[in-house]
Amino acid sequence: MGSVIVFCIGTSDIQSRNDNTPRIFKSDEEIRDLNFEELKFPIIKSFFDKLKNDAKDLKSEIEKVIIIGTKQIPQSETDTLFNAHVIKKVLQKEYDIAESKIIVRAFEDNPADYDETYKFFSRIFEEIKHKDRVIINITGGTPALNFSLAFNAIAHNEPGNVEIYYVSKGHGIKKLFLEKFILNEFTKHTFEVLKHRNLYALAAEFADTYLDLPKKEVEYLKAMDAFIKFDFETAEKLFTEVKKSTNEKIVRSAEEKLKILECLKSNDVKEKTLMKLNLLLESMRLKRKNFEYTELVALLFRFYEQLLMICVIIAFGFEADKEYGIDEEKFGIKAKEIQEKYQDEYKKLEESYNKKHKRKLDITKPSIDTYSILIELYLRTENENKEIKEVLNTVKNASRIIDTYKLRELRNKSIYAHGFIGMGKNNIEVVEKLLENFKSILQKLENYLKVFPPSFSCGCL
Repeated sequence: MGSVIVFCIGTSDIQSRNDNTPRIFKSDEEIRDLNFEELKFPIIKSFFDKLKNDAKDLKSEIEKVIIIGTKQIPQSETDTLFNAHVIKKVLQKEYDIAESKIIVRAFEDNPADYDETYKFFSRIFEEIKHKDRVIINITGGTPALNFSLAFNAIAHNEPGNVEIYYVSKGHGIKKLFLEKFILNEFTKHTFEVLKHRNLYALAAEFADTYLDLPKKEVEYLKAMDAFIKFDFETAEKLFTEVKKSTNEKIVRSAEEKLKILECLKSNDVKEKTLMKLNLLLESMRLKRKNFEYTELVALLFRFYEQLLMICVIIAFGFEADKEYGIDEEKFGIKAKEIQEKYQDEYKKLEESYNKKHKRKLDITKPSIDTYSILIELYLRTENENKEIKEVLNTVKNASRIIDTYKLRELRNKSIYAHGFIGMGKNNIEVVEKLLENFKSILQKLENYLKVFPPSFSCGCL
């Protein structure tokens, strides 16, 4: 059984011999009496010369040649159907291929439409499937046509029976080893997916193993990994090195991250704390994006605890340390004073808490529960600072969401707290409920950072 050859005709397949300009023929009359001496066929000549040199007797080995030209409705200036008929004449004249073996097929849809080109070549290869040797040339024609040609040639035949060629400008005809091509494309795609998912450590290791990526670009990935994991010291060292890169895009990104890292060194405790909260908020978005629900809930409570702490500080004037935490001993003294000052309201809150949780609350010990009680106490008393009340009410609303969906219980039973429960398919209903409400939760958390009094603003944000 002989070889079947299939290729598309593009606008550059036929050129004027004098000035190398493309020639597009538009009617039968134009191609009836051609002067072949005025034309040249760089792609077809390279392709068939290669086949002729490799074959013992090309014309006898060929079973069929299928040439694809475009014929859109309405007709386009770049349609190549008549050029395909010219190429048919060339194959008869120059390579002594019988006219009966050469078939010209018209593609009548949009040659940039992948769906239509796929269906077109699927029909063609249904007619010529299971051949011992299928040879295709993917040089001429649109990317959609050539993609569909190559895909269907392989899909309808044994991969080892399909040979793919292309004419490389200035380098002659080349054979495409599809396995290597697919691996290269898959490798590049995988690398982009890893970066898109912000899996920078994996992307860096992947690049080291499979890609010839410049050293500074790999260092940038490692710097980003350290940055999103709050390893700011390592991130700063790596970003400083990345600034020496010739890649302007990653240099700009490194400079932006170094400004943030400089902000985190600020002596203004409020400023750097708010910056950390912004970074933590972004980290939660990444965990959600990558379906890391267990880590997401753990980070949510770290964020939530810090917000409660800030609210208590601004509401009652607790003394904050360098990391905007609260000294446990000083907290106990201050909390006791507040309890005595608002003893009637506090007693009601304490009784409600003890009844709900079946245990007594020690107001002198800093915790999420203690902070929550103090915030509720402030909201129930005759305090007139509307700005602070707005902040506290926003946090209180988030607390309601956390309680409604029992996120605290979920967190406490997880492998990131006191249990061995992971968040996956077994409790997908809980996770889905979390996801349904998480957009609004994140929006609320973002709003907290916007409504703090002016002294809490961070110029680096």
